[in-house]
Parts: sequence; C-alpha cells; structure tokens
Amino acid sequence: MMSFDRWMERRQTEWRRDHVETEEQGKWRGRSYPWILPDDSWEESLWPGVRRDSDNSLPAYLAESRVQRHVFANNLKSSWILCANLYFPFRSTPAGRDLLASFLREYVDPGIESLERLELEYAECGELQPSRLLGEEGGGRGANQTSPDLGLLVDSQTGNDRPIKS
Repeated sequence: MMSFDRWMERRQTEWRRDHVETEEQGKWRGRSYPWILPDDSWEESLWPGVRRDSDNSLPAYLAESRVQRHVFANNLKSSWILCANLYFPFRSTPAGRDLLASFLREYVDPGIESLERLELEYAECGELQPSRLLGEEGGGRGANQTSPDLGLLVDSQTGNDRPIKS
C-alpha cells in the first residue's frame, strides 16, 4: 500500500501538470521536486479566486496586513497553501463568513454566533502574543515566530477574552 505522503506527491504532481504553466521545478534543500513550484510562481498554487488579480486577493491581504507569506507557499503539499485555498475565500463576504460560522457552530462549538475575521499566520496581542507566550522575540506574522496557519475570530472575541467551554 502506498503511503499518504507518496500518494499526495503523485496527486499534486498530476494536478500541477494540468493547472500550472511552468514546467520548471522548485527546490527544497537544494533538490528539485515536481510538486514544488519555482518561488516566483507560487501564486499558481492558489485558487484563481484569491490570486493577485481577484477581488479577494491573497497577495494584497499579505501586503496590507504585513504578513510574510509562508516560506513553503510554493510547495503544493504545504498546509499553508491548503489553508489559504480552503479558508481564505470565505473571508471576503458576509455570506462567506456566515457559511463558515454555521459550519463551526455545527462541528466545533454550538455557541459560535458569528465569524468576525479570518486571519492567516495569526498572532494574538497581549498575554498570548508569541513573544510573551513562547519567548519568541523579534518575529512577525509569518516570519521568525510560531503561529497557526489560520485564526478564526468569532463573536468579536480573541483567545484573550473568549471563555473556553467544556
């Protein structure tokens, strides 16, 4: 039986062949791989609805929010790219946020009323900021600090003030 990782490598290589213009391979640790795009082609790994020329541009969000895109955004197996393609489209409209909130209400916490914001490379302020929580000084969102790929801010609350329900 093929491992999940090997299966994903094959699947992403097939997807790339059908959807990415460049045939040049990107590198990781000095070695080329068919599921890694050249760094300057990373946007080809994005769903067209969040590419630079869309109304919900992920590159514009990264620039406006001063978020460093993930260093492996050109890797088709990257969890960050999966997260960006799967969740980022919901952030641009009230209907999208409502739809995702209804999913969260059903499968995460029935007390969730609304999804206020969706943030990539999320970092809290205050007591839960990475420098205080993890001792990681000098970093920023997406660079030189630990941060989750995705932050979902619900009911106008952050991790600092949202009660944990049991």
